[in-house]
Amino acid sequence: MGGSRWLCMLDTNQPDRADSPAFDVGQTYDVTARSFLLFAGLTAGNPGRAVQRIVLEFAALTPRD
Repeated sequence: MGGSRWLCMLDTNQPDRADSPAFDVGQTYDVTARSFLLFAGLTAGNPGRAVQRIVLEFAALTPRD
């Protein structure tokens, strides 16, 4: 049931980023001080698609200049 990838849903240090990059398990991600990050584990099938749908909805709510 476990996945092998993580999706970065939110990084407050990069609020204008338009994509939601995925990372392999064990891959490093640089984090700046006082940042908030939200990752979701991607699994095969419906749970993985649900996470991707949530990311799209979340991105639509984020104000962009």
